[in-house]
Amino acid sequence: MKRALLFFLAASAFGQVVPDALNYRAPIRFQIQGRLLAWNTPAAGGGAITLITHVGAQSSNGGNSVTTGSVDTSGANLLVCATIAGTSTPNTPTDAKGNTWTGLTAYHPTGGSVFVKMWYSVPTTVGSGETFSFSQSSTFPSIFCGAWSNSIASPFDVENGNGTTSSPVQPGSITPSANNYLVVTSAYSNAATGAPTVSGGSVTLLDSAALSGGNAYGGGLGYVVQTTATAVNPTWASTGSPSEMASGIASFK
Repeated sequence: MKRALLFFLAASAFGQVVPDALNYRAPIRFQIQGRLLAWNTPAAGGGAITLITHVGAQSSNGGNSVTTGSVDTSGANLLVCATIAGTSTPNTPTDAKGNTWTGLTAYHPTGGSVFVKMWYSVPTTVGSGETFSFSQSSTFPSIFCGAWSNSIASPFDVENGNGTTSSPVQPGSITPSANNYLVVTSAYSNAATGAPTVSGGSVTLLDSAALSGGNAYGGGLGYVVQTTATAVNPTWASTGSPSEMASGIASFK
């Protein structure tokens, strides 16, 4: 980053800085005496955004709370979770390390009462023994989480979401603001005979689960790191003729 600043100052003094220089995930370009030059800056954290670990879980206590199994988040500086719960005002998830969480928009099928919502954290503490939890009485929750390295201090970029009364569902298109951004997508499904799957946009499925009667709604989480920023609108589907689905999508720096 120091080298990027030096190049920026030099270009400002002797030439014209192209606005990409203000985004240090994009190449820095500038002109000196009419000649266009470029210098590729590294991604924050010293490399590309990289998946560290992931985990998912469903309530098994009659729909009141859920806690995942233990994972090791060492090296991560971005945590993203999706909660699926039967409420329009879901409680904030917690984790065993006591990190702070920021919620995005909750999405639901038209007329439906189950919402999928993504949350992110720039963790102050990571390591072994990490678990993720959600607690809210009679909401039949599921939670799906991932941890990534090489993000930045203010990671959120853009989001979208959508709901339907059948399968499949698409969250709606987003285009990350620059190359090498992380895209995370989540889904809710009330199908009991098959866990949701995701396709399109080179998205990789991390975890998913079908509805568990009397305990938890179904859902899932997937991601892609886009080398080149492009519009993405993946498709989530469930077998077993679900009567409703919903999906969210967001990008992170």
